[in-house]
Amino acid sequence: MELSGYIAVVRRWWWTLLVAAWVAGLTGFLVASQIPPTYESRVSLLVGPINTDANTLKASGQLVQTYAQLVTTEPLLDSAIQETGLTIAAADLVPAIRATANDVTRILSIRVQAGVPEDAATLANAIATELIQLASRGIGRPEGQLQIIEAAKVAIAPVAPQVSILVLLAAAAGLIGALVIVLLIEYLSDSIRSREDLVRASGGTSLGIVRTGGTEVVAMASGRAGQSHLMLAAKLILGNEAKNAKSILVLDATTTRTAAVVAANVTAAIGRLGRRAVVVDGAARQEGSLTHLFGLDGRTGASDFLVGAADSNLEVTIGGITVVPSGTIDLPSIDADRCRTLVAALSKSYDVVIIATAPVTDSALATVWARACDGALLIAERDHSRRADVALATESLALVERPLIGVVLAERGRSLGARVERPAAAELPRPAAVRVRPPQAVPEKPVERAAAITTKRRATAPVTPATPTAASRRRQARPIAASSTDLPSD
Repeated sequence: MELSGYIAVVRRWWWTLLVAAWVAGLTGFLVASQIPPTYESRVSLLVGPINTDANTLKASGQLVQTYAQLVTTEPLLDSAIQETGLTIAAADLVPAIRATANDVTRILSIRVQAGVPEDAATLANAIATELIQLASRGIGRPEGQLQIIEAAKVAIAPVAPQVSILVLLAAAAGLIGALVIVLLIEYLSDSIRSREDLVRASGGTSLGIVRTGGTEVVAMASGRAGQSHLMLAAKLILGNEAKNAKSILVLDATTTRTAAVVAANVTAAIGRLGRRAVVVDGAARQEGSLTHLFGLDGRTGASDFLVGAADSNLEVTIGGITVVPSGTIDLPSIDADRCRTLVAALSKSYDVVIIATAPVTDSALATVWARACDGALLIAERDHSRRADVALATESLALVERPLIGVVLAERGRSLGARVERPAAAELPRPAAVRVRPPQAVPEKPVERAAAITTKRRATAPVTPATPTAASRRRQARPIAASSTDLPSD
């Protein structure tokens, strides 16, 4: 399984993994809270003198291991217990004592654990005292001397249980256990998980993985989803130029209705590559998911042409994508010759004709359309399409003697963080918004419009003589004196 396949599995089962980790962590917390606390105290002893000759230091270092073994002997522990007055057996005390000897530093550390912090400190100091008394018996040698350099103190915080660590370990164990169960379920299931699974089930050539946006057209976006459809369109064009395959059937392996979305995206991507393409909804009217995607329900389409109720001018362009809707007539049967006629008529005007149809498992229309097309493109959705359905679709195409151009694995764009967008040019219209409007005149500029209105008013307004005012009468009666510059020279 590919890495993206594991990511898809985790995204689909994330709530199960999260609940398993939470339940395991809560259980670990409850169990750890019921464990009685354990306190630890430590006493440190020095074997031999602090500063002496090398031979004495060497002998003292060898005696450290001997004293460490004597710490857990029952006679010494019985004496220590009797001195402290605690009611505990020496055999039960041995697992709670740990002696650590360092033959280089000659430091002997004795750690004692108990349920009561005072008992742990008292026992540690008592054991150290009994060990000093035991070492002082017989002939006294400097290398065998013992002295306490750090007495045991009452512990403030318990050393066990460490609740936070236990909770984390329990949560991790629950998560790993749930993940193993989920992977086992996924492994035993019949779903398509990777391109390898799709190739093995179909026997065809893998053309890659496309990331869809559910029911949105993403081929015009610049993200990973748009680029995946652009790559698929390039493979279809370049790979079929030599075969002269101008009509391609796009069909689902199961009832996921992914083929309609992929067909629309491939059509838009082919347009971005400079080729003219049209997508036809070849499903029955009630199954026309491509028609519903573009909001063209109730529009004349392919079914009307197939029964002779409409001509071949059925295309509708929305957002830069040319679509032929499924139509308005339910087809009890379909004529393969009429399908070829429609495909041939569209092939005269377009470089590539894409037919999106229902799965073979749902309708026999897919096999009829397959005979009218030059090849077929099989779409399988990751974690939803079954191997048996993929094999059935491949066998159906082989029966009608139509080549399988390739197989494509579709997955949701959001599973890998791809940004899903609608075409930037125009949003896809809803069914109520689909109208055929006449072309509108280009609006005039404000300055030109104002000038035209003024000219029109001047041309149509009646000419009325203006009433002279007193000032104007004075100007008319006033004589005009010619200046010297205006008089002609003699």
